[in-house]
Amino acid sequence: MPKYIIKYDREGCIGAASCTVFSKRFTTAKDGKADLKGAKETDEELFELEVDEKELEELKESAKSCPVKVIKIYDEEGKQV
Repeated sequence: MPKYIIKYDREGCIGAASCTVFSKRFTTAKDGKADLKGAKETDEELFELEVDEKELEELKESAKSCPVKVIKIYDEEGKQV
């Protein structure tokens, strides 16, 4: 089953919370910004999460809904989805 990498730039998040509507992976933290559950911090306020196709569609909707485009999705070849 193909794997996908979700990259989330939490520093750029403005707390619109639209991502939380589409995916249970995103929750609203106490500071009003979104958290990506299960993700690992790769750099300060930059998070990555590997998922399979089962979660892809809802995460794509979360990424599309983000007004500041801080959620990016990449396939196994590193191509943005």
